[in-house]
Amino acid sequence: MILADGQGIGITQDFLPLLSPDLYAEFEFPQLKRIADEFGGVFIHCCGAYAHHLPTLARADFKIWGMEVHYPCTKLWEVEAALGHDMAYVPYIAPTATPSFRRFSLF
Repeated sequence: MILADGQGIGITQDFLPLLSPDLYAEFEFPQLKRIADEFGGVFIHCCGAYAHHLPTLARADFKIWGMEVHYPCTKLWEVEAALGHDMAYVPYIAPTATPSFRRFSLF
C-alpha cells in the first residue's frame, strides 16, 4: 500500500489474535497510536480473529484509514459496527469460507 506523505502508513498487526484485550490495550495500542501520530494515521492488516480488540480500536483518538477483515475469522459487519464507515475495509475471504459466496459475482 502506498499512501501520500503524512497520510498514513500500512501496518501489519498479525499478532492481534494472540493477545488478550488487556495486553493489547496496555502494550500494543499505545505503540499503534505513536505510529499513527507520527505518520498521519494507519491502515491495519490483520489475518485471523481480532474482534475482541474492537472495543479498544473504537476508542482510538488517531486516524485509522482502513482495516483488512479476514472472513470468517472476523466478521466485516462487526468491525463496521465498532469502527464506523469513515474508513476503508478490505475483505479477505479465506478459502474455507468461499462456499458461503457461491453466488458472488463481479458483474
